[in-house]
Amino acid sequence: MIASTMAVEGEETRAPRADYLLFTLTAACLLSFVDRFTLNVLLGAIKSSMQLSDTQISLLVGFAFSAFYSVMAMPFGWAVDKWNRRNLILAGLLLWSMATAASGLATTFGQLLTARTFVGIGEATLMPAAYSMLADAFPARERGRAFGIFSTAVYAGGGVALVLGGALLAFAADLVKTIPALAKFEPWHLVLLMIGSGGIPMAALMLVTAEPVRRAVAGAGVQGTSLMRHVWRHRAPFFWVLVVYTLYTYVTYAVLPWAPTVVARKFGLGPAAAGLTIGFVTLIGGIIGASVGGVLSDHWIRRNARGGRLRATLIWWFGALVAIPYFAIAPTVSGAAVGYLGFIFFDSVGYVSMSAVFQDMVPPALRGRITSFWYVVTYIGAGVGPLATGLLTDHWFASPAALPQAIIWASVPIVVIGFFCSLRALPLYDAMRARPPGEL
Repeated sequence: MIASTMAVEGEETRAPRADYLLFTLTAACLLSFVDRFTLNVLLGAIKSSMQLSDTQISLLVGFAFSAFYSVMAMPFGWAVDKWNRRNLILAGLLLWSMATAASGLATTFGQLLTARTFVGIGEATLMPAAYSMLADAFPARERGRAFGIFSTAVYAGGGVALVLGGALLAFAADLVKTIPALAKFEPWHLVLLMIGSGGIPMAALMLVTAEPVRRAVAGAGVQGTSLMRHVWRHRAPFFWVLVVYTLYTYVTYAVLPWAPTVVARKFGLGPAAAGLTIGFVTLIGGIIGASVGGVLSDHWIRRNARGGRLRATLIWWFGALVAIPYFAIAPTVSGAAVGYLGFIFFDSVGYVSMSAVFQDMVPPALRGRITSFWYVVTYIGAGVGPLATGLLTDHWFASPAALPQAIIWASVPIVVIGFFCSLRALPLYDAMRARPPGEL
């Protein structure tokens, strides 16, 4: 047990309409991940129509999105701590929805790459603002559960994107054949146009969502409001925690964007069938994993357990070490689905802990900026992960059929390194959690 926790702030009560706020933000998050991951189930069709390599595909699902997402997160994080957070999300929502629709008008790789960068810029507004609003709306003892519910949208959105994307692709193919005015479009163009239009009703819902009152630290004051000073003052725990979650993000994105393509190539499935298989598994595993992760997170905090929420990363590394190779080498579709179910379950347990850990490490005045900061750093992994897999497929194995082997070699060594980094981070994080609130 540790001496005390850092989350002593304001009056530990819920904000008015906290559950409604959680519902609205979860819906917005789900939409953002539908917009983000629909591309994954369309990769085969895009690769064929534009004659792209796996390396170019990896840029679309990796760097084109994550580079701008992470870079823009910092100014948006500053805005979260200063401006109306609801309005910031609303502006970002409109931008990423229009950019998704614009992706449906792209006829060249450069145009599609540009549209994806604007999806990243728009979505960079959501997480810093959402986590800051939820941290103000829910007391510390309930924050893990709230973050867990919110995080289910990440995996539900990914699952819906794969299931819906495959179904819409088949529907769009029929439209292109039967409606002469649409004959100039590829079916995947229409899918992205349809998905992008979902931003209109979500924007209306966001307009009637209230901004929660910002909490203040109880007792002692905060030593300044500079994020960089705060991070530097606690540089050892921040360094190791950031390393852990950067490696986590790398492993996630070395596998996740390629999953429908692995199933399609290995077992000869079409986009709709591959999307349905991986999408259904993502929905089930992600929702259960995020819910379990949120419950465990609050349980560890209530018990003041050593390692706190950061314990979840140990579960993640052990699970990933088994699930990723099993998914890649499984000889049947059902076996691959079981392996991917394990991967998503353990991945979602780790994801829930990430947002809550960083919120625990800062005073309320820095909540928006710390979310942006960890996205900037850890999303390096989101860009490098898919690129590493694509490069291994194209240049090391030199065969699209070797994608499963590329996934194993791109991810498993990093899983082992990540486990030992977690062991190093746990005592440093505990030492920081044990500080009185006024010493943050």
